[in-house]
Amino acid sequence: MWTSGHMTAIKMLQGSFSVFLLGGLLGVLHAQQQEVISPDITTTDRNNNCPEKADCPVNVYFVLDTSESVAMQSPTDSLLYHMQQFVPQFISQLQNEFYLDQVALSWRYGGLHFSDQVEVFSPPGSDRASFTKSLQGIRSFRRGTFTDCALANMTQQIRQHGSRGVVHFAVVITDGHVTGSPCGGIKMQAERAREEGIRLFAVAPNRNLNEQGLRDIANTPHELYRNNYATMRPDSTEIDQDTINRIIKVMKHEAYGEPRLLTQQRANATLLIAQGLEQTGAAEGLTSTCSCYKVSCLEIPGPHGPKGYRGQKGAKGNMGEPGEPGQKGRQGDPGIEGPIGFPGPKASSLPRARMGEGKWREGVPGFKGEKGEFGSDGRKGAPGLAGKNGTDGQKGKLGRIGPPGCKGDPGSRGPDGYPGEAGSPGEQGDQGAKYLSMRKADVTPNASRGMLAAQDTGDHQETLEIREAR
Repeated sequence: MWTSGHMTAIKMLQGSFSVFLLGGLLGVLHAQQQEVISPDITTTDRNNNCPEKADCPVNVYFVLDTSESVAMQSPTDSLLYHMQQFVPQFISQLQNEFYLDQVALSWRYGGLHFSDQVEVFSPPGSDRASFTKSLQGIRSFRRGTFTDCALANMTQQIRQHGSRGVVHFAVVITDGHVTGSPCGGIKMQAERAREEGIRLFAVAPNRNLNEQGLRDIANTPHELYRNNYATMRPDSTEIDQDTINRIIKVMKHEAYGEPRLLTQQRANATLLIAQGLEQTGAAEGLTSTCSCYKVSCLEIPGPHGPKGYRGQKGAKGNMGEPGEPGQKGRQGDPGIEGPIGFPGPKASSLPRARMGEGKWREGVPGFKGEKGEFGSDGRKGAPGLAGKNGTDGQKGKLGRIGPPGCKGDPGSRGPDGYPGEAGSPGEQGDQGAKYLSMRKADVTPNASRGMLAAQDTGDHQETLEIREAR
């Protein structure tokens, strides 16, 4: 168990160690300031004890915007021509040298230009002559601006062609305007480039710019990697030589200090470079001790620093890879009946052409012929079959009374009537002569009447009259 006395002793040791550490830092800074104040005391004696000069290959990659927002500025392609003058003047000042007599800087180049498509005109690692020749041959696209896709292609190119131990810088010349972000956006692609160890400078080709877009591209601090860099001087068409000088200073200083600068010294040097001081004097004193002079006591691991501030929300990720094909689904329900199709073309009546060896092929269908004349009347057809009996019709309405007819022929004799009733007694006749003579005389007249009656009334009546007469 630790007692309060132990804890007090530990705190006293920590306090003593902190004082010792602070004193060591102040001693180093004091010695460096003495070198700056006393020019007679140079670093020559110290550098003689240094090992061989360290090689420091540097690759500078140029990303040029040739979209419509840049190339269509009046006069057309004037800004592209100006970039083709700015970049060669820039790289002409990047000479192989022993920087601060401690690192051997050597320069290589690469580049692409972009719009809504990307064209690599020089791969990373190209020499100055081949790079300049390829640069003069590019032509502007004059279309949309997809800056995020250009940064993604730049990162891929450097990853494929870059080698270990090379310091990578990128100079992105664009106005900051975009017309689309199909590759995830400027922030995300710029952050991926920084993760690959690429430091990005943002340079404007004209004054019609989107500053926020340029800041999204540039590394931090912006006082080093943005700092109002431009290819042209304000209100002039002359090349901004001050931009070239300041960017080259930062490149050399960052290449020299990677990764050998101590944290505090690098922060101080960065601040001096941002303020525009020359790389002699105070800035040189802060950096020249890093490769040949070490303070061994400062190599003791110190306590962890305070937790940093929470970072900004990350950009939205890219769309994921397409998944595997799913299983075959069940058969769907039958669809509704479709419409009746159009009648097909009439078969060709042309003869087939012979292809050889007994084979035939169909000839090309001919054009539609003209309409023919009307044909003659056909023969009379055969009589059709007898139709079925029709159903009984409805009863007709009562007709009108017709006119009287003509007088008919006399009818035949009707049947005999029934015997009539006995008539009344006739008048008493005259008294006859004698009975016999009277009888004889009566028979003849009566017989005569009976015969006459037979002629009129028929055979039956005649019989009756004769019987009466008898």
